[in-house]
Amino acid sequence: MKTTRVGGLCLLAGALAARLLWGVEPRRSAGGKSAPDLALVGCLVYPSPEEAPIRNGVVVVRQGRVAAVGARDKVKIPRGATRVDCAGRPLLAGFWNSHVHFTQNRWLDAATVAPAELESHLREMLLRYGYTNVFDTGSYLRLTNVIRRRINSGEVAGPAILTAGELIFPKGGGPKPEVFRVLDLIPGEMPEVQTAEEARKAVREHVQQGADGIKLYLVSWFARPMVAMPPEAVAAAVQEGHALGKLVLGHPTNQQGLELGLSNGVDIFVHTTPDGPPWDNALIARMKTQRVAVIPTLKLWLYETRDRLREVSEGFAASGVAQLRAYAAAGGQVLFGTDVGYMTDYDPTDEYVLMARAGMSGGPEEGSLRADRAPGGKGRAYAPARSAARGRP
Repeated sequence: MKTTRVGGLCLLAGALAARLLWGVEPRRSAGGKSAPDLALVGCLVYPSPEEAPIRNGVVVVRQGRVAAVGARDKVKIPRGATRVDCAGRPLLAGFWNSHVHFTQNRWLDAATVAPAELESHLREMLLRYGYTNVFDTGSYLRLTNVIRRRINSGEVAGPAILTAGELIFPKGGGPKPEVFRVLDLIPGEMPEVQTAEEARKAVREHVQQGADGIKLYLVSWFARPMVAMPPEAVAAAVQEGHALGKLVLGHPTNQQGLELGLSNGVDIFVHTTPDGPPWDNALIARMKTQRVAVIPTLKLWLYETRDRLREVSEGFAASGVAQLRAYAAAGGQVLFGTDVGYMTDYDPTDEYVLMARAGMSGGPEEGSLRADRAPGGKGRAYAPARSAARGRP
């Protein structure tokens, strides 16, 4: 039986954790499937942010999926398993980042770049920070599909990726070529809609091509004056997305965008709105009643104003912090996301700091290793992690 010793922080992500953190490659059976052969032993296991840690715990990973979690004297380690001796090191569920993009030029050759180079890019932006699950909230679907296909095939190590595909803009609101050049993003066209039928068609095409969700750019600042998506188009897109079993994300930009999203059933706002007024009790009550989740992306506000006076930049971010504080204090659902891939500064430290200023407690990106623990709870930020239930990733 092979035993590997590790140090530092352990982030559980099934076979991905084995490969990245411990250098353990899951053995293959004659049929090419992973054998049930990985046991993480002696860990300080944090099953979820709301449960007491398990000292001297064991986590068994079978064919890339968590098979068992518990105290060492209560979990049977499979015969022939490779043991990873964690020696009291903390072990957490792999983190979620619910707002990423694959739009920087480095992803343009994702289909042909050498595996080591692609994996290096994924490591630099995501894996080094513990993200084993991400939601791509707006990229070219053909490229994201290539990246996740190479990950899913085992060719490269990377996070599990969900994607909204291309952002859907209001007519005349899509970014112009010069915007892509200035931001160093892959140039291309994004769909624009004006009518209900155009919106339904765009949603259907996204889903047919593999999108896991839909993102609407409710009010676009790429146009001057800013242009908003017509209410009937928003309503049609949301209805079509829901009919196809998909969540609909909204980029609000400002108060008008918040109202468009709320009035027409958007599920998630992907930003706070520091350009607008404070989120008052009436707005927060509506958001909570409709079970709308918020991805605050607070570091983005520092990033977008980094060339301005420090007090201006910090004041802009503080507006977003205040909006998050109000929503979290009211028990609103908050998802962790950083907008990396648009931002070239991948370090999430500032996001943690700003969320803490908003009164968030617990690990803002922690999830649960328990099958029966749903994300949620007043004043905490969650993105659900992989479950420890037998047969679940």
